Amino acid sequence: LLLSYARNSSTSYPDIIVYALTLNQPPLFLIGKMDEAVFYNALNILNCSDYRKLKELKLKFGNWQKAWQQEEDLPEKETLDPEKEWLKIKKLGIKLILFESPEFPRILKEIPWPPFGIYVLGVLPKDESASLAIVGTRRATETGKSSAKKFAYELSLAGLKIVSGLALGIDAKSHEGCLEAHGETLAVLGNGLDYFYPKTNSKLAEKILASRGAIVSEYPLGAPAKNYHFLERNRIISGLSRGVLIIEAP
Repeated sequence: LLLSYARNSSTSYPDIIVYALTLNQPPLFLIGKMDEAVFYNALNILNCSDYRKLKELKLKFGNWQKAWQQEEDLPEKETLDPEKEWLKIKKLGIKLILFESPEFPRILKEIPWPPFGIYVLGVLPKDESASLAIVGTRRATETGKSSAKKFAYELSLAGLKIVSGLALGIDAKSHEGCLEAHGETLAVLGNGLDYFYPKTNSKLAEKILASRGAIVSEYPLGAPAKNYHFLERNRIISGLSRGVLIIEAP
């Protein structure tokens, strides 16, 4: 109701915000620039991050707000409140950056199927030209893990930012090597950012955030770490990097 009132009223935004506060309602959604992210998040939840379905909605309606308001074939639409879902994101300090935003990584736009939006914890690196992905098997040998850590350490000292997937094995050692060199590292997950997967790497994730790094996902809060999500997230790992170093691929 407040959102509708804001769009149709001649009252200024400051007055509307005061009005919202008197009703004990969050005024976040009265700012037009945020509407697209709010509605995209809701559509992403309802469509289980299905790229094909999201693309069809974008092509059909032109923007996410119209897609939410006008698409009739949306399962469980009546049970989901876009504003409440958005508040969950904000409370966790997560930022949702849409493809059209100037904050969206430029090099990520160059891949064949760039995500329509990315959820971000922490700070994305400003210099996208100096990033390298290091990935490999979860069942790495001791030699493989040692190599990954050393490569990440030395490359970080040389000024490169390390991108990986926070998985067990090669990924984890790559992040660790970068952190030991006091470098910046970015982890791309295959699940929502309300929890870290695998759980055993939660402390590593916290160290990444504490060291000017970032954790990224295209999946909304609550999205599980499904097997095919890891295949999908790999394109984002490569898209955020200028090159990929593969150590002990399965």
